Amino acid sequence: MKKDLLQEEAIKMKMPIILAIAIFMQMLDSTILNTSLPAIAKDLHESPLNMQNAIVSYVLTLALFMPVSGFLADKFGTRKVFIFALIIFAIGSLLCSLSQNLTFLVIARVVQGLGGSLMTPVGKLALIKTFKKNELMVAMNYAIIPALIGPVLGPLVGGYLVEYLSWHWVFLINIPIAFIGIFLSMKFMPDYKSEVIDFDLKGFLIFAAASLALSVAIEWLGNAKNITPVLLVFLSGFMLLYYYFQHAKKDNNPIFPYNLFQVRTFRVGILGNLATRLGISSISLLIPLMIQVAYHQSPVVSGWIIA
Repeated sequence: MKKDLLQEEAIKMKMPIILAIAIFMQMLDSTILNTSLPAIAKDLHESPLNMQNAIVSYVLTLALFMPVSGFLADKFGTRKVFIFALIIFAIGSLLCSLSQNLTFLVIARVVQGLGGSLMTPVGKLALIKTFKKNELMVAMNYAIIPALIGPVLGPLVGGYLVEYLSWHWVFLINIPIAFIGIFLSMKFMPDYKSEVIDFDLKGFLIFAAASLALSVAIEWLGNAKNITPVLLVFLSGFMLLYYYFQHAKKDNNPIFPYNLFQVRTFRVGILGNLATRLGISSISLLIPLMIQVAYHQSPVVSGWIIA
């Protein structure tokens, strides 16, 4: 009994750290690349203004595959899926560092995004199931507050790595962090499963197709000479989104419940978060490019200004 209590205490002490590692890597990776884009573009013989695909591919993969994380954790267990996610993320980071052209880099970022899409949701799920409700807020704070350092450190670390080493280290830095997460997960992460598994595959495919169509249309809009195909893709994305909401009304367990929008606090939170994210994400991408490309300043200066 005493041994079980000690084991439970050890798990409760380490679980916030394990989740913090996952969130830290994901947040760091979302911003560390921005100050490195001009250097990567130069090495890959691309224009810095064409490098947005390396960021869009990662973020879009995160968005598309996060809904699958809960189903996989229920079916295979939180520990197995979390460790698998860390391994995939590390492999994706290694592939990014080996990129010789933009196409390979985009594919490697998709692999990295697959790992990232499972890491944080599965880590949070394990944390929620480990702690009681009255302990959860404190545990979540321990996990999330240190991880928020990632977006601040990202531009700085990226700038210094590019300036004094090479852009490859922007991705290689993830590998030792991932191995620490794997080691801690193997020792301390509980392996929760669920006997009741109901995955809305149809809803997932419709919602993923809608997100992809809308994102591709917005991406094409900046360089389109003929706007008609862009509008058609954009319209098809909205039609798929409408089709998804019709599906969600009828399905007993939709992947993204429609009735959540009937909760006022959820609705306001989503809209406020959307506006905030648009601003924050634009700053961390556009300002480093402006500082380095237009004003010819170093990645380090760019990183300090963003931080």
